[in-house]
Amino acid sequence: MLLHAAVVGLACGLVGAFFFAAMEFGQRVLLEELAGYRPLRAAGEAFAAGGGTTLFRPWVLVLLPGLGALLAGTLMRLAPETRGGGANAALRAYHEDAPVRARVIPVKLAATVLTVA
Repeated sequence: MLLHAAVVGLACGLVGAFFFAAMEFGQRVLLEELAGYRPLRAAGEAFAAGGGTTLFRPWVLVLLPGLGALLAGTLMRLAPETRGGGANAALRAYHEDAPVRARVIPVKLAATVLTVA
C-alpha cells in the first residue's frame, strides 16, 4: 500500500508541476510576448519570464479572453464529456462504472490551460 501511495503522490506531483509550467509558459507567450504586458513578479521569480521588451498592445488584452474561450470550445468538441466541471463526471464514472476515454484528460488539461492562461 505504501508503494501505491508513493506512485500516486509522484504522479500527482508531476502533473501539478506540468500544469504550473504550462501556465507559466502560456502567460509568457500570451501576455508578455503577444500583448507586451509585463506582470509584476516577486524578486528572483523568473521561471518562464521573458527577457525582451515588447511594445504594449492593450487591444490584444481585450481579445485574449475571447480567443482562449474559442480555442477551449474547439477542444471541447473533441471530447464532449469534458464540458463543465470534472467532479460530477468523476463521481459518475466511479459509481456507475462508466469508462472515461483516454483523450478526456489531456483535452481537459489543454482547455484549462488555454482558458486560464
